[in-house]
Order: sequence, then C-alpha cells, then structure tokens
Amino acid sequence: MRVIFSFYRNFIWFVTGISMFGCYMMWLYGSAAFMIFVFWVKIVTNILLGLYVNIFHDSQFYFYYNLGFSRTRLFAATFMLDMLIWILMSVLTITIFL
Repeated sequence: MRVIFSFYRNFIWFVTGISMFGCYMMWLYGSAAFMIFVFWVKIVTNILLGLYVNIFHDSQFYFYYNLGFSRTRLFAATFMLDMLIWILMSVLTITIFL
C-alpha cells in the first residue's frame, strides 16, 4: 500500500481539489443529486490525469516496475483510492451539511 501512496502523491493535490470543489458545489446547491455530475467529472479528470502521467512522466514507472507493480495495477489502485476518498468526502458533506 505504501507504493500506491507514493504514486498517488504525484497528483493528490489536483484530485483532492476536484473532490473538495464537488463537495462545495453539493453544499452550495443543497442537493445530493449534484453528486452524479461530480461523479462524471471525477471519472473524466482521472482518465485525463492518467493519460497525462502515462505520456509525460513515463520514466517514473521504472521505479515501480522494479518493485513489481505494473502500470495497470498502479492506475487501478490509485483510481480506486481516489474514488473511495471522494465517496467518503461526499457522504460526509451530505450527512453534515444537507
């Protein structure tokens, strides 16, 4: 799990900012239905961010290959981790503020 966090550290600020913006929009509009729109925004931005990392930061994958992690495994694990964090943030936003 430590390797996944090391890979996730490269873009944690960007994806957390998007998650926080989505929670702010749910709070601003006062509706949990806005979560559907934010979900699709998260999916699209995660795909674009994955493409960016895959194309422009290609050399960093040698480190993870030596640890036994493939690109697919890294991207899948970080995507699931990011979505879990987003779901927890959204549920907390809904239960506390709405």
